[in-house]
Amino acid sequence: MPITTEFYSDVIVKMATWSRDISQDITDASLDMGTSQVAELTISVDDPGYAIFGNSDIPLDTDVDYQNLALSIAVIETNAGGGEGGFTIRCRPRAVRALKARRGPFSVSRVSPSTYVQIECGAVGVPTIIQSSASRSLVARDVTVVGQQGNADSSAWSTFQRLADELGYLCFEVNGVIVFGQPSWLVTVMPVASVVWNLDDDSRAPTEHPTCTQSLDNNSRKTVELHVPAERANEFFPGFALDFSGIPKFEGRYFITSVGYPLVDSVDEVSVSAETPFDPEPQGESTL
Repeated sequence: MPITTEFYSDVIVKMATWSRDISQDITDASLDMGTSQVAELTISVDDPGYAIFGNSDIPLDTDVDYQNLALSIAVIETNAGGGEGGFTIRCRPRAVRALKARRGPFSVSRVSPSTYVQIECGAVGVPTIIQSSASRSLVARDVTVVGQQGNADSSAWSTFQRLADELGYLCFEVNGVIVFGQPSWLVTVMPVASVVWNLDDDSRAPTEHPTCTQSLDNNSRKTVELHVPAERANEFFPGFALDFSGIPKFEGRYFITSVGYPLVDSVDEVSVSAETPFDPEPQGESTL
């Protein structure tokens, strides 16, 4: 299954575009983003006898750019490919990589968690969208203490996740920006995409009938699963708002939680998942 020519030209590895020889062997590619997962660009290559893999230097942490996304290779794994060998690379945001690299003791007195997130992001040049929060006497970075139970991945990034849990916020990365806030706030400040289920006007319509759900098991929240034409891809990102209409009882503003981009040329649509804005329950300040 070939990949689109546009995809080839938009992928830049170490500031050099993929060679055509490698491009012709790419069998699958996808981009997945969400508010509860780090964005990931996955590229699979058919490589019989591991001719490419064995003769190419593909180091971890190699910078990879795709359109406006600044990524780096986080995982390299072998697979069967077409039956005689292949490999897959998984690329994740450089912004998150930079924050995960910030380890060790660091604390700031008399600041809010929001200001703390801004300070840490500013130190590595990562832009932010941050909801304000109340000041604390001290905000400290997570640190792994030898001999004590703790998170081996303690870093600025893990600290952001902890602070978000304590406040009832979300913390995620989108397009190189760190977002820190409640869904109910984010849908008022983030860009808004519009989708209308209308058989007579396809200018804002999904490519197929949406799936709308409301369940007691999900605290009666409403969810919308839909597909939109690929040419509208730049309107839909995790954390953006979705104005949905055309189906009774499900019209209104939603919070986009995940977006998926199959990059094969037989697929010309983007999958979008959204839910009514729901703020997590604050877990309260930890005793760290």
